[in-house]
Amino acid sequence: SDGVVIPQQMPGTMSSFYMPLISEAYYIARGEAVPQFILNQSAMVTGLPQISIARYNNMVQVLVNYLQLDGNLARLQAQYEADNRRFPSDNNVGHISAQNQDSLLDSVNIDGVTLKEFIDQKIGLRYSYNM
Repeated sequence: SDGVVIPQQMPGTMSSFYMPLISEAYYIARGEAVPQFILNQSAMVTGLPQISIARYNNMVQVLVNYLQLDGNLARLQAQYEADNRRFPSDNNVGHISAQNQDSLLDSVNIDGVTLKEFIDQKIGLRYSYNM
């Protein structure tokens, strides 16, 4: 995690939890090496209760599998372009709109719930906040 620590207080946006996962899956689905900066940011997710590194890697793989279907990777590419060209890079986790983050994470399932619901449940446990 190279110094990346989950904040004590709930962040004002869920992007800090969602985008590392989305951007890592983006690189893998493209067959490219994931920048270390993005790998380090995964600590935002693995720092949540009940999300081990193995569980996180499974979450990434589920998302990669989805991105490799039906033009989903091209859609994500277009979303990065639409959001002021905030592509993930060696020093930036990248960004797509909150609506697009929610839609993407709601499109895949893990443990009988959407990936978004799964992450939100763990965020709720961490911050004692009902999503």
